[in-house]
Amino acid sequence: MSSRFEKTAYVVVCRDGPKGATVRAEFTPEHMAYIETVLEELNVAGPLFDQAGGPPVGSLYCLATKSLARAREII
Repeated sequence: MSSRFEKTAYVVVCRDGPKGATVRAEFTPEHMAYIETVLEELNVAGPLFDQAGGPPVGSLYCLATKSLARAREII
């Protein structure tokens, strides 16, 4: 039986660059396909907004992994 304490939580905040909207539009399908492969190691993931109804300005990931190396690999 595995312990619920075998994994460590890591929180990652990513900020979009100046062409964030363009990059998001281009890579969203690939990004979502990848996210599906690591779902069991994600507690929360999604876009960040500066204001309600505004465009995304970044992303937030809360990971639960066995190591910092694995968290970095996912990101």
